[in-house]
Amino acid sequence: MEMKQRHHWFRLVVFTVMALALVFTAGADYAAAASSKGTKANKMVALTFDDGPDKKYTDKVLDILKEHKVKGTFFVVGDRVKQYPDVMKRIVQEGHALGNHSWSHSELTKLSKEKARQEIVKTDNAIREITGAAPTMMRPPYGATSARVKGEIKALGHAEALWNIDTRDWAADSSVADILKAVKSNSSNKITVLMHSGGGKRDKTVKALPQIIDYYRSKGYTFVTMAELNGLPDNLGGSKASSGSTDAAKSQALQDTGKIATVTVDSLNIRNGGGLQYEVIAKIPEGSQVTLLANEGDWFHVKLPDGRTGWASAGYLSVKSDASGDTPQLDEANSATQRNIRLIYNGSEVNFPDAKPYMDANSRIQVPVRFMAESLSFYVKWEGSVTQKTLILSKGDVNVELKIGDNSAVVNGMPISMDTSAMLLQGRTYVPLRFLSELAGMDITWSSADDTVTLSYKKPVEDIAKPPEDTAKPAEDYTAPLEGNAAPPEDNAEDWTTSGDTYILSAPRATVEQAKAWARAKGATDVFIDLADIVWEEALEAGVDPVVVYCQAAKETGFGKFGGLLDETFNNPAGLKTQVGGSDTDHLAHQRFFSWQEGVQAQIDHLALYAGAPGYPKAYTPDPRHFPGLLGQVVTVEALGGSWATSPTYGIEIVGMMTELETTASNF
Repeated sequence: MEMKQRHHWFRLVVFTVMALALVFTAGADYAAAASSKGTKANKMVALTFDDGPDKKYTDKVLDILKEHKVKGTFFVVGDRVKQYPDVMKRIVQEGHALGNHSWSHSELTKLSKEKARQEIVKTDNAIREITGAAPTMMRPPYGATSARVKGEIKALGHAEALWNIDTRDWAADSSVADILKAVKSNSSNKITVLMHSGGGKRDKTVKALPQIIDYYRSKGYTFVTMAELNGLPDNLGGSKASSGSTDAAKSQALQDTGKIATVTVDSLNIRNGGGLQYEVIAKIPEGSQVTLLANEGDWFHVKLPDGRTGWASAGYLSVKSDASGDTPQLDEANSATQRNIRLIYNGSEVNFPDAKPYMDANSRIQVPVRFMAESLSFYVKWEGSVTQKTLILSKGDVNVELKIGDNSAVVNGMPISMDTSAMLLQGRTYVPLRFLSELAGMDITWSSADDTVTLSYKKPVEDIAKPPEDTAKPAEDYTAPLEGNAAPPEDNAEDWTTSGDTYILSAPRATVEQAKAWARAKGATDVFIDLADIVWEEALEAGVDPVVVYCQAAKETGFGKFGGLLDETFNNPAGLKTQVGGSDTDHLAHQRFFSWQEGVQAQIDHLALYAGAPGYPKAYTPDPRHFPGLLGQVVTVEALGGSWATSPTYGIEIVGMMTELETTASNF
């Protein structure tokens, strides 16, 4: 009996020990698995790329991400979105996420609330038009933010997207090794890496990216989009939105049926069912009004102006309470100033029997579109609906699309910002005179003393290119640098400032090292001295003399010291403006380029266009004023006076600097 009990007790102990061993083993395995899973899930990295899309570097970045099976987030600039729709579609089709990076890459903290809002909304609309959805994340350019900017981003439904690793791939002095060092400097569990896939030369980014991916993989990180990193859907109204907000949206949609809605994108697809999988049966332009018949999720069944019915995405419709939807009229933001404006065209005053020119609140002269057609020989036609008209004006090789009340235009397929808009006033259509006349290659001047605007065609190119035949002295005598207040030769007093034979399209008059030596001797900044490398590389490709480019940049920037309206952060070496007729005293009217590379390229493209270089005008250029009407208008440096800048001595002063540089070069 005692033996049986001891045997039974022994078996019980053994069984218990084995059971506990199994429990502990299973528990240890589970804990290890959970620990491993938790570590992997908690260590996440979002690779983000700013300033695209472009055709060169964005495609290379996409190739690398595809090869390594990694997701990225691309913060795109709105005015580039429409230029590269194929790249945008590729980003989405290959499983990457998009982010809003403003329309023009302007510092939102320096813009008014309304302008900052427009930067975000216009980009949302451009992205939505191509991809079907607006992104959740919004990254303010330069990471420049404030309480007001944060509030505006949030009010528009976005989450602000900054970063905790700046690779500084944008910096001229950075290397691939520097980029990798920055990446390895932060080992936190949630990492957002800032890189760039556009806006300048991104060769270092392309070279570093595979190594960055390998590094994070070796450390056990999971690659996610930036929205995923923050527990958000990639797109506004995405699948990760709370059920409450989705239900609220559906409830609102049900209440809105039977009402009138206005199209808020350039062109809205109408489908034969409620979803992207259904066929497009019609397209209606922005501003068109439809009647809401029913809804199904995020789609409305609508009745079109012509009586047909179809389905449209609710995200592109602004619901109104009634059917009133008058065409935009002249509002307070663009109201007419009561002044008697006189217009002189080719030496004669223009008579306006009924609709007369006026000055709007942006100090821009508006003229009746009839004047553009009858006096300036523009071909004019209308497109769109009665509620949202698009005005098409064509002259020669220039084609312009203007939307009533919209501060943007499309010139030969390229979007361009204006500082005013075409408007309706008392039933008449008015258009901005300076914008259109400069596109057509005309000169326009304004006299505030007698409220007179003078319009004339520029002097023919052949007249500008040749020095006056009766000039007694050779060209170099009146293209020499001015000393003190020296007066021009009396026998050429009228046109000495703009005549000469210093051609823009020319072989380089000096080497890059000679240019740097000259800049150092003039006390230039290190940034300006290094700018010579970019100038010589880009100018030679365009056939432009790099000495012209470098000396113009020296004049405009004070050898990189600035001190005027702009500063080094604009990356703008030649004072290029964002729109036609922008104010010389308004820094917001001047282009802020993504990099010095892009700023120099814009300057060179503008000079090459003026000089009539082969291959110009270009289909894509960072030059914001790349108007076909300028082609071949100015072929010499001297003739830049009164064209590039209002000062008639502008070009001759640059020639003087060129002569000085060449003298330095001969002694180098």
